[in-house]
Amino acid sequence: MHHADVLLGESRVRVIELIGDHDPADGTYAMRSFDADGAFTTMRAKVDEDGVWTFANESIRTTLTIGEGGERMAARWERLDDGSDWCHWMDLSFTRLPDGR
Repeated sequence: MHHADVLLGESRVRVIELIGDHDPADGTYAMRSFDADGAFTTMRAKVDEDGVWTFANESIRTTLTIGEGGERMAARWERLDDGSDWCHWMDLSFTRLPDGR
C-alpha cells in the first residue's frame, strides 16, 4: 500500500495505491489507485533489476525512479493521445516528509 498526498500545481491530490498479486507469466503486479474524489485507476506494475517501477494501462504509463535512501522519487508520465503514439504528459518529483510519511 502506498499513500500519496501531493500538490499538482495548485491542486491537492490524495491517493491510496494498492499493489496486489504477482503474475509470474509476465512478471507484473495488479495495481489499483483510489483518489479522494472517488476516481480509481487500474494498471499493471513491474519493477526492473535496477528497482525502477513502471505502471501502465491502455492509455497512461509512468516510470518511477526511487532515489538512494528512499527519501526522493521521480516520476515521468506519458499518455496515449492518438491511440498509437505515447506523448510526454508530466514529470513529478516526490520528497518524503521528515516525520516518515
